[in-house]
Parts: sequence; C-alpha cells; structure tokens
Amino acid sequence: TDTDPPEPATAAREVLRAATRFYGAQRCGDAHNWLIEDHELGGSCHLDDGPALGVGVDLTGGWHDAGDHIKSTLTTAYSAYVMLKALDAWPDAFDDLDDGAYGGTPNGLPDVLDEATVALDWLARVMPGSDLVVMVSGEEDHTFFVTSPFGSTLPVVQGGGERRVTVGGKADVAGITAAALALGSRLIRAHDSARADLWLEVAREAYEWGSTHPGSSSADFYTGSDPDANMLCGAAELYRADGGPDYLDDALAYHSAVGRHYWVPLWDNPSDYGRHSLAAAGQAQVTVVWQKDVDAYLDSVSTNEHVAGLAWYYDWGTLAVAGHTAASAALFYEVSGDDTYAEFARGQVAWIMGDNHYGRSFVVGVGEDPPRYPHHANGYGRDDLVTNWDLEPLHTVTGALVGGPTSSRTEGFPPGYADDLEDYVGNEVTLDYNAGLVAAAAFAVSQGD
Repeated sequence: TDTDPPEPATAAREVLRAATRFYGAQRCGDAHNWLIEDHELGGSCHLDDGPALGVGVDLTGGWHDAGDHIKSTLTTAYSAYVMLKALDAWPDAFDDLDDGAYGGTPNGLPDVLDEATVALDWLARVMPGSDLVVMVSGEEDHTFFVTSPFGSTLPVVQGGGERRVTVGGKADVAGITAAALALGSRLIRAHDSARADLWLEVAREAYEWGSTHPGSSSADFYTGSDPDANMLCGAAELYRADGGPDYLDDALAYHSAVGRHYWVPLWDNPSDYGRHSLAAAGQAQVTVVWQKDVDAYLDSVSTNEHVAGLAWYYDWGTLAVAGHTAASAALFYEVSGDDTYAEFARGQVAWIMGDNHYGRSFVVGVGEDPPRYPHHANGYGRDDLVTNWDLEPLHTVTGALVGGPTSSRTEGFPPGYADDLEDYVGNEVTLDYNAGLVAAAAFAVSQGD
C-alpha cells in the first residue's frame, strides 16, 4: 500500500483517535454503528424515522444524542461544527486509519471527516419543505434503558416505531446547522465536490430560514440556545465558504449583538468558534471581546477539593466545560500567539486524561483506570423492560468522555466522582461533551503532547 503508517499513538493522540471514533458508536439507522454491529436484531436501528406526523422526509441516519437514542438537530450540528473547527485549525493532528464503514482501509479522508459526514448528510435533510426539524423522539425514549435495535421495535410512546418528530426550528437551530454544513462543505470539497455543493446549498437555505425565523427553538431537552451566537457562526462559515460580503456584514452584526457572553462555549453558546473563524478571515477586531471571555476561563480554574484544577462553572458536565474552554483558548492562542492560552488548554486536556488528584482518566477505554459504567444504553446491550440498574456493560463505549466530578452534592449524588451507571450527572456521555475533547486533544497533538 502507498498509505503512510499512522503516527505513533502518544497519550493525546490516543485520546483524540478514541474520542473521534466515539461518534461511530452514536450512529443511527444503517450507518455502521460499531457498538451494535453484532446485535442479534442486526446492526441497524430506527429505520422508520421521518414519516411520523406528516413530516414525510427520510430522517434515518445521523447520530444519537447521548446514551439515549433521540436525535437533536441542535447538538448534532454543534458537535459536528466543533469537530470540523478542530480539523480546520489542526489538520495534521487527525489520522486516516479507516473508511466511513469501518472496512479497515484508509480512504483518503481524515477519520474525523468520515464521522462528521454521517451528521452532515443527516443535517442536509432536516428542512422538509417549509419547516425545520428540531428533534426526533424525546422523553418517551427514556422509558426503558435498552439498545437502539430493540428500542426500535417498541411502540411510539416508548421511543420506537415511526418516532415523533418535533419541527418549528428557529434561528438557533438554523444558524448552527448552516455553520456545520458550510464549514463541512469547505473541508470536503477537494474530496467530494457534489457533496460539498449540496451541503453549501442547504447551509444557505438554513441560514435564510434563521434570518426569517428569529428566536430560540423548543424541544424536550434543549431550549435556550442563543440565536445570535448561532447565526454568528452560520454567517461566519458561509462567508468563508463562498465569500459573500453580506454574510460578513451579518456576522459582524451578530458579533456585536452577542458582545461578551460571560459564559462558556457549549451547545447553547458557540460564539467563540464563530469569532475564531472571523479572526481567521482577517477580522481581528473580534478578538477584543473574545479575549475577555477566554481570560475568564483561565480565572475560573477551581481550588475546590473535588474539582481542583478544572475550569469550573457549574456542576453538570464539568469535563465538557473543561474541554470546550480548552478548545476556545487553543483557538485564541492560534490567533494571538500568547503561550498563556496554550498552557491552559493543554492543562485541561491533561487533567481529563489523568493528570488529576483522582489519578484516573475520564475517557472510557483509554488511559489509567478509565470509567467502566458510562450512562449509555447501547453499551449495556440490554433488551428487556426491567428497570433495575444492577447492570454490567456488555460493550466498552471507547472514547466517550463522561460528565465528570462535581464540587458539591448534585441531583442527589455526592460530590466528587463515582463510576456509577445511575449517576447521570457524573457518568452521562453526549455528542457535545466529546466535541470539545476532540478539539482540545487535536490541539494537544499539534503541540506534540
């Protein structure tokens, strides 16, 4: 073969490879989910998504949102966007070890783009006629803790069959969908121009939808995402993808509307990533307000005994916050050259990987004493309707980042970290949690870690 051998797996590269491949364990439909490929019902699930409630489009495929089997347009788009931001910023950090169907042969695309393509192909179908899909299924999916192939056989009221589809998406969902598709189109164009054209066309449509449907969408789990921040990202990526000056004007207007956000970069606030794209496109003035928020991340490093060393804001998804603040700081380092931001980013990644007072990794299947009981239904292989939690995992959800330790008692669980399936605060895993880790770990790899 003419394929170069893969780079040796340093600790950060091993984490990056695993965290990227985790998205293959989130695949829905018949998209070659490696976690359920040997299931007795077959390695597919939810093949009836779309016709319900008259939506009338094919909504099969895409990614499951977390350890459950719902599909969220908002978190799918956000997670794909952050991963692609990392590929755009640090392309040499990513490997091509496999093809999109896990056939074992490199295919000329970095594996992160193979994974993101599953999401972007699905996002390209979430605008059926005159509406925008927000979510597939919802609370009913949480009725039983079962695998997705078995769950597909259940009635609609239990998360199976022709699942409920929530439409009525607004600027928040539209903006981040446009951002992911536009950035994806730019990155895949040299490999697949037809796909790039389609994604860019839908990105423009989604952005136009957001322009005429202001506000935030409502769904079972995800509400309150900042529409201005999401539209900022959409406009910035469309400007970089096709150079339209109106997109630049819009992006700068949304940048001004957001101002300082006093928060962290998560699914409800992606503005840092859009600001990096604007800075990369020559709009250095946006770094002034962005820097103030990044400096706040550095100032947020906790001394609390349970989360000491982490950029801490609140007690849910503490490691998601660490990963995304690290990713933002790393991107800020790229435009500023200030090593202070690089050191912070690398420190947060190292903490997640095991350089912490717990002496353990928080990435399933990787590093020293990693979590064994992530809150992830497919990992347990359970196909019965019993509701007890005395379970052992059947599969290892390798690469999944758990929520992490808390500073105080939260949702009935004690402070700190216990590797406990029932602790959905500490051991939940999600698309958006992992996205920050992918980006931050890519930076660490680029730095030689």
